[in-house]
Amino acid sequence: MTVHQYIKTCNRQINDIPDEEKTEYEKQVLRFTTHVLKNIKGGIIQGDPEPEEEPLTLHRILDKQEEEHFRQWARKNYLPGTDIPRVWHPVVREECKKMNDEQQ
Repeated sequence: MTVHQYIKTCNRQINDIPDEEKTEYEKQVLRFTTHVLKNIKGGIIQGDPEPEEEPLTLHRILDKQEEEHFRQWARKNYLPGTDIPRVWHPVVREECKKMNDEQQ
């Protein structure tokens, strides 16, 4: 399934929920997916990323203290040389890549 298909599916599923039953999170996801779909149709977003590119992520921006905490977490929990899960926060992934480089 492509990113575009996934976003369309999420949008459709949330649209099927009656408005009075939607959670605040579902309303936010619906606004986001509607915005993305509109911009894909308008040609602003150029389809899905190539396989070697980073996936579309919705990670929050960290302050310096949080970033350091995430880097420490990576150092404590990642085993160098193993796959780095693509769903991990970009700061964690970056630290894992550094660890792999240090092993070489």
